[in-house]
Amino acid sequence: MVKFSTDQFSTRNHPIYLYSWFHSVHNIQGGPSDTLASAQKTVIDTYSTAWITGFSDGTNTYHRAGPRGAVALTRTTSPVVRHRDFRS
Repeated sequence: MVKFSTDQFSTRNHPIYLYSWFHSVHNIQGGPSDTLASAQKTVIDTYSTAWITGFSDGTNTYHRAGPRGAVALTRTTSPVVRHRDFRS
């Protein structure tokens, strides 16, 4: 999962974040079962950063944006492979 920050706020003055989930990721072999493999994390980081700097087709440059125009400014890649739900 990659979390992108934006400079926009909701109508309740909460920061707006954009998220991207990646499927079929791999964990470190012989290591903790839910830690993302470093080689795959590097690829995800590079791809996510490219969405911030933008993809160009020569005419238009495309950036990661939300449905209401919030544009990604920074990114954080989750170091774990699985989502965790903790019991209360």
